[in-house]
Amino acid sequence: MNKDYIIWSIAERGFRLLSGFLLYAILAKYIGVKDFGILNLVTGVIAILSTLIYMGADNYNLYRIKDNKNLDVFIGSILVVRSIVFFILFWVLFFALKNFPDIRGYILVLSITMFFAIFSVFIQYIQSQGYFVLFSKLSCISLFFGAAIKIFGIYTNQSLLFFICAIILENLILTFLIVKYSKGFCYVIDCV
Repeated sequence: MNKDYIIWSIAERGFRLLSGFLLYAILAKYIGVKDFGILNLVTGVIAILSTLIYMGADNYNLYRIKDNKNLDVFIGSILVVRSIVFFILFWVLFFALKNFPDIRGYILVLSITMFFAIFSVFIQYIQSQGYFVLFSKLSCISLFFGAAIKIFGIYTNQSLLFFICAIILENLILTFLIVKYSKGFCYVIDCV
């Protein structure tokens, strides 16, 4: 087995667990029970809805990307379908949450991360090519920046909205790196 793969895979999973556990433990104490509950509710709702964007096709996509001769059309169709699902989910959220003003703004802001889920097909592309070390490195970079931003927020006594924006920025960094190091931004435009 590849030594780099083992090292980076363990580093990514360890960093994800450590930053998640420590930061959320500190964050729970720092922002208080009510805001921490809102943060968990908002991230949970978005995580559940993000799975609808994937539509359970990640393993199938991974299989099809590896040997697909018409890869541009296949990836383009995935991007278009996921974009349509994203916009439907966003508008459903927009109208369904009118009676919940306490969390509505937070969920709508964090729903930007559902938009980033559209581009997860490029994670599958990287994995189908066997670039597991590259994916682990890119994931570690985004986790590091996300943790640094959250620590800065705790240190500077920021509000709940700051930490929601930190989650968005962490996802944006990973999406940016995944698209850049898989096929590039021009490729996304060409596919669509």
